[in-house]
Amino acid sequence: MKLAVSMWSVHALAFGGKMDVADFIRYSATLPVQGVELLDCFWKDMEKEIAQVNKLTEEYGLQVACYAIGNNFVNTDADARRAEVQKVKDAVDVAKRLNTKVVRVFSGDATEGVEFAVAREWIIAGLKEGAEYAAQHGINLALENHGLFAGRAEQIEEIIREINNPYFGSTFDTGNFLLVNDEPTQAIKRLANMVKHVHVKDFAEVDASYTGQTYVGIDQRRFIGTVALEGSVDLRSIFADLRQANYSGWLSLEYEGPGDPQKGTEDSLNALAEIL
Repeated sequence: MKLAVSMWSVHALAFGGKMDVADFIRYSATLPVQGVELLDCFWKDMEKEIAQVNKLTEEYGLQVACYAIGNNFVNTDADARRAEVQKVKDAVDVAKRLNTKVVRVFSGDATEGVEFAVAREWIIAGLKEGAEYAAQHGINLALENHGLFAGRAEQIEEIIREINNPYFGSTFDTGNFLLVNDEPTQAIKRLANMVKHVHVKDFAEVDASYTGQTYVGIDQRRFIGTVALEGSVDLRSIFADLRQANYSGWLSLEYEGPGDPQKGTEDSLNALAEIL
């Protein structure tokens, strides 16, 4: 397994105008990683920045582990859904230019008035068409466990089996399962053989006295991001199951805790280095 860092780990700096994609690559070159994960939400001038990324990753000996997009197939407008399918196809084209083999995708957001069964049909249709295009180009689409429609392990497994494409699988996010009252160490046992990419994050539950930003689960429990191995996610057990399944892909750190994101990222990577 190879270690990467996601630009989402420093999203506060990026959205605050303090770090662009090129800065992130240079920063990543100072970290104990072999790869970087890039996200579509951070491009300012994509054409210019893709050229910069390719130049800088070659210069620093890094690889692009994954290209992540924020698609949403749950929309009552058929034209909007078609546009989201095209967004996935365009992401595959970008991934080829970045020399990465993985595109992270989402399912869709809960929308008032849209029943689960209908939303699921739209999600399956969109992902199936996207996966067919990705397969033609040798790129893996990797569905992240995120939200109500594809948050739990059994939902991810059912979608993967229904799409039935060897180029479609899971972006296994180690922390997100907690937000839908699913246990990550059980989820990996269900999905280990379907994993195409891994997001490594740790969460800790906080009580009502905590006044900072939190992630609220469907059972109303509140969580904060932590440095890897300092929260409640048993990363050691998850990694062991990945090894047993002969997973040889990327482990991409997503630090989502409070405080200085660079310190949290660096502390997390140092902690992970001790167990990998």
